Amino acid sequence: MIELTQLVVEADSYFKSHVEKDVWETLDEETKLSLLNKSQTIILDVLDLRNDVFEKFIFKYAIFEQAIYLKTIDKERSRLQSQGVISYKIDDISFSMQATAFNPLVKEMLKKYIYIKMGEIE
Repeated sequence: MIELTQLVVEADSYFKSHVEKDVWETLDEETKLSLLNKSQTIILDVLDLRNDVFEKFIFKYAIFEQAIYLKTIDKERSRLQSQGVISYKIDDISFSMQATAFNPLVKEMLKKYIYIKMGEIE
């Protein structure tokens, strides 16, 4: 686990040039800590990661992306799902409302550090 107080400082720096900069900057320290802690927990619960990833910048960036996902995209999805929306279509684009709090970008960022299950030995 990464020390969260230092992680907030690094996240603040990361979000200075991020598309969701305005969202991050409106958050208080307690909310940032909470989002980062929850994000790290979700990533560790969902992905079976190799130990060498924890010292890499990409792991921190994944935590930051998961945190902003929890704050933005997932809130909107949760609101729509609570109203009974399971999918919707605009012109030729259709959207499916998956019930997940996990950012697919995080899996892409960390995919080379995920243990791959090759099969079972009997």
